[in-house]
Amino acid sequence: MNTSPSHRSWLPLTIAFCLVGATAHGAEYPNIDCIDPGKNDSAQVIGKPGERLYIHPVHPQRCESPDSGECAPKSYIITGDSVSVRVTCGSWTMVDYRNKKYGQTVGWVKKSRLNIQEAPRGQHSFVHAAHLKACQTVADHANQGTLDQLQVSKQEKDINDEEAKNIFGEDLLFGAVSLWRLDLDNDHTPEYVAITTEGTARVDSLFVRSKKKGAEVQTLSTVEDGDFDITFLKVGKHYYFVSGYNSYGDISMSSMWRYDTNSGLTSVCNFKQFEKPIVEMVTGGGTPVCMAAVANTIKHLDYPLMHAIGDSKDRERFWSQHPLEGLARVDINNDGRPDNVVQVDFTHGGGRGCGVTYLAVADDTRTNIPKTKLNDLLLETLGGYPCGPNMKMFTHGGTSYLDASGAGNRTIYRINGEEAETICEFTGRWRHIVVGSPEDKK
Repeated sequence: MNTSPSHRSWLPLTIAFCLVGATAHGAEYPNIDCIDPGKNDSAQVIGKPGERLYIHPVHPQRCESPDSGECAPKSYIITGDSVSVRVTCGSWTMVDYRNKKYGQTVGWVKKSRLNIQEAPRGQHSFVHAAHLKACQTVADHANQGTLDQLQVSKQEKDINDEEAKNIFGEDLLFGAVSLWRLDLDNDHTPEYVAITTEGTARVDSLFVRSKKKGAEVQTLSTVEDGDFDITFLKVGKHYYFVSGYNSYGDISMSSMWRYDTNSGLTSVCNFKQFEKPIVEMVTGGGTPVCMAAVANTIKHLDYPLMHAIGDSKDRERFWSQHPLEGLARVDINNDGRPDNVVQVDFTHGGGRGCGVTYLAVADDTRTNIPKTKLNDLLLETLGGYPCGPNMKMFTHGGTSYLDASGAGNRTIYRINGEEAETICEFTGRWRHIVVGSPEDKK
């Protein structure tokens, strides 16, 4: 079993669903009272920040030990995760956990580690009616590109670093930290809030602690590979946290959370993202090459030839990056002479999920990428850093162009000698709808 804190080992969804039915009738587990949940009941994992809750593929009473044989856990969730409840038998509950990257996991967990929230009977989805309007407001602002209007500004002088370490514990606060002291649940007692950002890519964790005596730290974080974003919002008089995934600066929203002193951090709604982002042209107008980009008739360059560059020794520029296989003979800077164009992989060794590709020009021997003004333009001015846009190349009407894109944001350049000219510019953003909203039911 992989128990590394940077990765969860996920059990494929192979559990027999007949188990649920057998369990509910007590046939599989005698002397255990089984309780069927209401439709769409959910639960949040409680415990110490980052504490694991192991998922057992088979009800632990079927084995001599919960950690042996077919009951041995092959996956886990952590404090703050949300799950759907299927059935509770004795001190164990079967849950359904869904994750954007690893899919669906079903299994048995300790009931004592769950804060189960009953869904209103007859409700078509798990969206709480009291928060549906706020969820829709957030989705509308995200779709219009104005989500920053709802963001809570950082309270620079409200909590200093030393106070924060005493409140949350020194081990929790790492990387860049934003701090607040606000009444999150409108009960006239303030809460302390910390959002930390770790890594070369944005990976956020949220910590909340009530000022009430004996209150424990509540956390919302991820141990998955990838860019996890937490946005702190205020809608009307209420505060919310939106979790999602950050790709090239464009947030793909996943869930919206609310803090309550009694129940901690609770998911109030989920968001569904359209498969393709909304893309609008902001520069280019009726330019033929831009119209071809809009019509998706552009054919990007292939790299069929060989080179022998190998891993670069220029660590100042490349660090852990290296040229990819393949070379193309094309006039990249439109000076009338073909160039040896190669692709460079900029997957940063210390980053998270930020693999990008840039272009460079090799020398005549095809064994080296020299430091020239043209390569400085390609690798340092237009790119050359982790988490930037991917670069491709194409020709249109006898002219060469660079196509730099990521998450719907796209810029097409024409290089003239050693200078780049922006020809077309597109802006993209993800469109979201609230799961269970009238729009979702259409």
